[in-house]
Amino acid sequence: MTISPPPTPERPVSERPPFRHSVVVLHAPTEASLGARIVVDRAIEVGRGLPGLPDDAASDRLLSRRHARLSADKGLFEVEDLGSTNGVLVNGERVARAVLAAGDVLEIGEFAFIVDPAVPRRTRPSHTRIVGTSEAITSHVDALEAVAKLDKPVIVHGPAGAGKSLAAEELHLLSRRKGALVVAPCDRPGEISRVLAELLRDDGSLAECFGGTLVVDSIDRASRDDVRKIPSVLGLSRERGIRVVVCSRQSPMDLASDLDDYAQILQGVVPIEVPPLEARREDIPLLVRHFLAPLGASAPDLTRDFVAKLVRGSSTELDDVPMDQQVLARAMGKTAYPDNVRGLFAQLDACLGYVAIGGDMTEMVVADPDDDDEDETPKVAMRPAKIARDGTYVQVERERVHLRGRRALRSMVALLVDAALATPWEAVPVADLFGCGWPGEAADPLASAARVYLAMSTLRRVGLEGHVERTQRGYRLVRSADLDIVDPKLGPREPE
Repeated sequence: MTISPPPTPERPVSERPPFRHSVVVLHAPTEASLGARIVVDRAIEVGRGLPGLPDDAASDRLLSRRHARLSADKGLFEVEDLGSTNGVLVNGERVARAVLAAGDVLEIGEFAFIVDPAVPRRTRPSHTRIVGTSEAITSHVDALEAVAKLDKPVIVHGPAGAGKSLAAEELHLLSRRKGALVVAPCDRPGEISRVLAELLRDDGSLAECFGGTLVVDSIDRASRDDVRKIPSVLGLSRERGIRVVVCSRQSPMDLASDLDDYAQILQGVVPIEVPPLEARREDIPLLVRHFLAPLGASAPDLTRDFVAKLVRGSSTELDDVPMDQQVLARAMGKTAYPDNVRGLFAQLDACLGYVAIGGDMTEMVVADPDDDDEDETPKVAMRPAKIARDGTYVQVERERVHLRGRRALRSMVALLVDAALATPWEAVPVADLFGCGWPGEAADPLASAARVYLAMSTLRRVGLEGHVERTQRGYRLVRSADLDIVDPKLGPREPE
């Protein structure tokens, strides 16, 4: 055992300022104590039978009777191993004594904790579809509820994959508006001009949105000409009783500094920031459970190998640990998800494919935070592509791949295209894709998800890399200037 040094830039820590010392339970012998917060304002000893841990510590066979000491003194938060059998781990490394910083992952027995500022925990509203109990996500939901009561336009901003789409939908539901929610992707050529024209018509395609919510998505990727038209969209929407929600990966300040036209748009617009996954890492176990819940009882076996790879060990090292999905928390100190929640789901999705083909999970490539440029979001290689509306072919440049003889793949492509044309922001559930590709066939939920993953991987390999996206609800075809949907009989066709 060694004494670990104080936190360094290489040790993953949260940017949240310290308040008081505490740890949040990420993994435990039972689910009863998940999410519990232990406040440390003095020196406490933890072990089997001692009062410092939740009640289920009594059943923790990896915990020694006097396992470790947590102490808070003169602004420092420290952990010390008291000669335990199984040791104390900080960010995956066994230590004799260590100074803890916000965001560190601490493992004692079967318990895994994340060091987090001790703030009063509020009860997260049960009606929201946003998953998580962290302070960051609780504050985010509070902001959505407060802004929902206002009749003002909103800009939802945050990094790629953090959950801006879901936040906009929640804002619409919380507002209890009479009209529908309609999405206008700014990165689609001519979209803002189309929206302006439809807002002028009483019976246009946006009539259902009157009195509802118009989401102007990806404003940071809009052309300069479209940006100049957005103030007109805001004005006409106000006349129609439509609330406009603008989504951007850039903050309002960054947008305004990039282009003067943005400054005009953002006047009177209420900002809501979606927290990145780094600021809510204690929610990762809950997100994993949410992702795997539809897959049935075999999901924990899937997580066993996946978690083993993430902690850079072998599955045999985890045989004696309960394989609830929560053990993914052990990876938080070592693995980065540059695409936030979307990146986490992409990792889990890849797991399904490996299981389907009997692959060795230790062969998986996992992001190394030391290799990432924190100032840049990794970009998926996306090439301009054409896709037949009936799913019969995919074409990239001059290379056309015909799918007529592959009924399952062709049917799923057609379903994705129809969904992209009708509701470009909505994902097609995995169960729907499986039912479309293999109608009438019954399969274990995990097996069906794996087969759908392999089908989507095939689409990416034939040229749709970056065009097919995995979300927590399923898969969607990303509409952009680089993707043309073509009717084989009529040629290129705009969304209906």
